[in-house]
Amino acid sequence: MTDSLSAPGRSTSIQDTKALFLVALHFPLQAGKARKLLICTVVPKGETPRDPCFPAVGVILGTNEHIYTCSVEVLADGPENQTHRFIVFYKYNPSRPCNQALKGLTSPIPWKGEVLVLKAGERGFATSISGIEETELAHRAVRNTGLSRRPLR
Repeated sequence: MTDSLSAPGRSTSIQDTKALFLVALHFPLQAGKARKLLICTVVPKGETPRDPCFPAVGVILGTNEHIYTCSVEVLADGPENQTHRFIVFYKYNPSRPCNQALKGLTSPIPWKGEVLVLKAGERGFATSISGIEETELAHRAVRNTGLSRRPLR
């Protein structure tokens, strides 16, 4: 057994990493609304775009189906018109029931799968969603993904 974490073409020693818990927004399949939760994230020392942090998304969404990812930019309300970027992880299975948490959005999304959202980091891959404004922006990011039209590929 080796004491390293592997990415394609790379090897990182466990001693060169730390674990953080980031706050994510989860839209579970059977719940009536989205909920914030902590997601364990492996962070390499000196995180860079070539060596980013690794949120354990499969622990929350499961690994029995493919997990898709997209990046969504949302313009905040207010005089500064600041752009916020979110990373949306999602699964789709046409044999599943419609996601009840997504139906709670202002424009209901008939989506058959789970969705997890993290805020994109300015220097690293991801960071926590904090506060009411960022939570509302994360909801808006999900509405802007196009999930209601078809599964993104």
